[in-house]
Amino acid sequence: MSLEDEPPPARQRFLNAPASVLWLIAVFVAVYAVQILSPPAVANRLLQAYALDPAVYSMRIVVPTLGTVTPSLADRVVPLFSHIFLSVDLVQLGFTCVWLLAFGSAVARRFGAAAFLGFFLLCGLGAAAIFIALCWGQNIGMVGASGALSGLVAAASRFMRIGAAPEDDAPEPPFAPLHSPQVFAFGAVWLVASLTLGDIGAGLSGASQAFVWQPLVGGYLAGLLLSGPFEHYFGYAARLRRAGA
Repeated sequence: MSLEDEPPPARQRFLNAPASVLWLIAVFVAVYAVQILSPPAVANRLLQAYALDPAVYSMRIVVPTLGTVTPSLADRVVPLFSHIFLSVDLVQLGFTCVWLLAFGSAVARRFGAAAFLGFFLLCGLGAAAIFIALCWGQNIGMVGASGALSGLVAAASRFMRIGAAPEDDAPEPPFAPLHSPQVFAFGAVWLVASLTLGDIGAGLSGASQAFVWQPLVGGYLAGLLLSGPFEHYFGYAARLRRAGA
């Protein structure tokens, strides 16, 4: 066989992330650029205004300059999503981008672009709900995509095969049930890695940063529970049904 007849080498899927993942990473980078290019006082106000603070969801909060106030509906709704896109430092941003490339790419290929973005936000919302419930009334603002990323890991745990060659992934690996050893193994590894690294989600307490575990658990549970319906309506099973129709 001549050199011209040789088939092209197989593309590495990790290095060819879907456009939806790349655009999402671009949003995270753009938001962080705004944070670091703004004056320190403005950057701090952005973090405080758009971080997820459980105290905001109690009936009243104490503001040093205003006394006791009742948060508006926007004060309670916007941070449920805005906190996901904020980063406290470059390390947190880097972890977010790497995890999106690794697990977001797999989920985006499985569900499609629009469903992937919806799934990402819903997992972040589920993580926020758990964080608020377990830290009810506490003034500990949290930023970062740890919950949404945990949801992506949970979804990927149901179909990704670590170490599989590219040709072994065709057409698509099956979707594992929740009780499968594969899902339990992924969950254990993710929990240990998250507790060890701890930089993809951060709580804000004045000028300090604190690791928060609640969004990791909430996002992972949301991802496990939502991945089934998303697979049914948007995933490989749905494509098979449409092909057979």
